[in-house]
Amino acid sequence: VVYSVYFQVTSRKDQAQYWADPSKPYVFIPVIKIKEAFNQSRFGRLVESNLSIPYDKTKSHPSALFKTRFAVSKWELFKTCFAREILLISRNRFLYIFRTCQVAFVGLVTCTMFLRTRVHPTDETNGNLYLSCLFFGLVHMMFNGFSELPIMISRLPVFYKQRDNHFHPAWAWSVPSWLLRVPYSIVEAVVWSCVVYYTVGFAPGAGSFFRFMFILFSVHQMALGLFRMMASIARDMIIANTFGSAAILIVLLLGGFILPKDMIKPWWVWGFWLSPLTYGQRAISVNEFSATRWME
Repeated sequence: VVYSVYFQVTSRKDQAQYWADPSKPYVFIPVIKIKEAFNQSRFGRLVESNLSIPYDKTKSHPSALFKTRFAVSKWELFKTCFAREILLISRNRFLYIFRTCQVAFVGLVTCTMFLRTRVHPTDETNGNLYLSCLFFGLVHMMFNGFSELPIMISRLPVFYKQRDNHFHPAWAWSVPSWLLRVPYSIVEAVVWSCVVYYTVGFAPGAGSFFRFMFILFSVHQMALGLFRMMASIARDMIIANTFGSAAILIVLLLGGFILPKDMIKPWWVWGFWLSPLTYGQRAISVNEFSATRWME
């Protein structure tokens, strides 16, 4: 309101409505004359006298001017963002519970397709079936991370607003978000491993089982990070879905299972080594086929 009145008083078109003396004809008064009249008034002289005296900085309140970039310490910022992340996850608990139940259901379906009574570690044909089951598990872990993409996009506007206004640094928001996804990845890997591993009949050693679980955990963490990165780059649901689908396609094609390394063109070999699924597929294959039963 103050700014609106100020612009109207100094405007040649709107100044007439503020003319206070109706007995005199209206005459436009420029800004210079308004300034001179104010300086000669008692209010102007009072302001001038106050400004002529240097301000004693010892009388200022300690909180009047900030001396650091953020209002509280970095540890307090981290704890606050951590508590907020827990609250947001609790609000989306249905999604995470549903995804975990989906992992268990898909695992049961996988068991019926690769049941150990039908698959035996005897020859190359059965080895390909085992390899297919391993690859399907990795792909399922990857697709489970796709749910992070819309969640991330919906939260980006608030994040950028708070970061730009120095509510917290970027790491104070991203680190708790990553840490609290670790238990989720562990649960996903444990559920899939417990349902699928011994039912399908993979290498029975305890070491192989826990390595299998760790590989699934790593792939799930990779998928979460990949789709969160896609969401951060795109910042739009349509563009992010396009980028996410393209990323999945490239990762799957160059992962070493659909197209073996020898069949990939030389100018695409770099994609084979950049694909995260390459290392997951190799690790989980070595974990299974290095068992003694495949050496007999």
